[in-house]
Amino acid sequence: MSNRLTSAIFVAAVIRSVNSAGGFATVLRHGSDEAGAIFICVPAGPGAGTTLYAQAPQSMFTDNDRPFVGGRLFERVGEGLADDELAEKFAREARMDPDFWVVELDLFGKQASDYFDIA
Repeated sequence: MSNRLTSAIFVAAVIRSVNSAGGFATVLRHGSDEAGAIFICVPAGPGAGTTLYAQAPQSMFTDNDRPFVGGRLFERVGEGLADDELAEKFAREARMDPDFWVVELDLFGKQASDYFDIA
């Protein structure tokens, strides 16, 4: 039996955690509630671009690994990305699998790893 939360519950939990800690989080694209892939954007500041995290492939961890938050592990797939680079990435993703989520987190001094597990 999996301890993995649905995508909708995981996203809601991350948003609530970030907002309650004084940050700001929002859903930019709503994917499948049950199992949509999740991308997390963390802007670095004006002109510094965005760091992009994506769910890590299941092969990166096993059931014997430590329990990840919500049963999900993320990996950094881009850093310093401009808005047009993000839009291009998400357009390609939508052609392959339209059921993905995009969440943006403005962390105001906190680390992304405070809210989700990073490989």
